[in-house]
Amino acid sequence: LGAPAFMGEVVGEPIDIESGASNKRYFYDVIESLMLLAKREKTPLTLAVLNVVEFESLECDESLRKQALQALVRRISTQIRESDIFVRLENAKFIVAFPNTPQEKAEQVCKKLEKITAEKPILTDLYCSLSTGVATFGENENVNMVLQKAEESMR
Repeated sequence: LGAPAFMGEVVGEPIDIESGASNKRYFYDVIESLMLLAKREKTPLTLAVLNVVEFESLECDESLRKQALQALVRRISTQIRESDIFVRLENAKFIVAFPNTPQEKAEQVCKKLEKITAEKPILTDLYCSLSTGVATFGENENVNMVLQKAEESMR
């Protein structure tokens, strides 16, 4: 029967069809490999959680929400490296996995993302802002532990 689809994705596809970002399934498929590589190479692997603050107000208009999500994903995608993994986790929550990146550098990128998101409208007259949190994998930490640390550090 195959694996069930997560919200907003086509089974087997790595892209969230509503936003255009990579999907949750893709994230969980690649994060283990990134963790093993970081451990073997002794390089940092940092996760950022991005929460779109005004997203709930868009829930009533599905077409506008989809357009806003896609515009936001395009904007963020232009500000991160090709090697970074940008994922829509759920509704208004995204993750960026920063391979070979110390926490301080990921925090700088997140501040930049917050700024470019708040300064210009996502769509005509539609502004939103990001709340971000960052955490780096420590010895013997799993992805859920690091995501929790990132969420606890959100500002």
